[in-house]
Amino acid sequence: MRAGSDSLASWEGVQADLFEAVGRVATHPGFPAASRALATAMLELFASDPVLESIFKDAGRYAAAMWGFALHDQGELTLPRLKAVGVRSGLFSPGRARALLQFLEHVGYLERHRGGGGADAYVPTPAFLAAWDRQFLGAIKAIRFIAPDIDPFLDPSQSTLRLAFGRIHAQGMLAAMPSAPMVTSFLRVFMHPYAGNAIVWTLIARGVGPDFPPHRSGPISVAGLARACGTSRVQVARIFHEAAEEGLADLGPDGFVTFHSPTREQLGFLYAVQMVQILAAAAQAASRPR
Repeated sequence: MRAGSDSLASWEGVQADLFEAVGRVATHPGFPAASRALATAMLELFASDPVLESIFKDAGRYAAAMWGFALHDQGELTLPRLKAVGVRSGLFSPGRARALLQFLEHVGYLERHRGGGGADAYVPTPAFLAAWDRQFLGAIKAIRFIAPDIDPFLDPSQSTLRLAFGRIHAQGMLAAMPSAPMVTSFLRVFMHPYAGNAIVWTLIARGVGPDFPPHRSGPISVAGLARACGTSRVQVARIFHEAAEEGLADLGPDGFVTFHSPTREQLGFLYAVQMVQILAAAAQAASRPR
């Protein structure tokens, strides 16, 4: 299948050979624009919704919400099941799983009910589904650069189609999860810390030039980035200090961030995988009878 193919249907089932699919996405001419659009869409949601801002702060919170959505759809979202997923992914600890469920219940995104097996079950609320639909819209708009015929998903009346996409996407990510955590240096330094997601999205959105991943990003200031991402200057400075120590990136005195080869390789792979998962889920959802 040629890299520039624009048909959404041509992406159905591509996750069966993930590395081939990643190569196909990464060489697609629309990949840089799609990646920047995805990061920008997530930043816009982050800035416009205080609850989503809290959920998007780091990879652990985001993963707990997404996989909670999938676990509910597969049977029941319970604390033991979320703990098991957190350990397997390496994104959050068993102790943090409980706090994440309590947080999502507190903000009105989950309702707790007595589960069939004795453990409490958590059910997504209409507010959760509406917020997740806004996220689906952002992801789908981004992949228009790769599959322009995705437009039916953007129809305001097609929330059921987007919900089907979201379920397939979340379940696919659960199924593709390795049996043991795979934590790269980029994930550990940039994505796992508090506010790491928002920092990475900002750097992508401010990337210099048309390439993705960018070689440089900015200008930024530690104080400005801390305000925009809802964290402290100490936290932002710590992330860039560790990035420099790990040979991942340098924040120069001019405010520009230089990404080194390991970061560009890992970031490019991460976004290509995300695009494959979005495209494959959308293609599968579109092929279902409606």
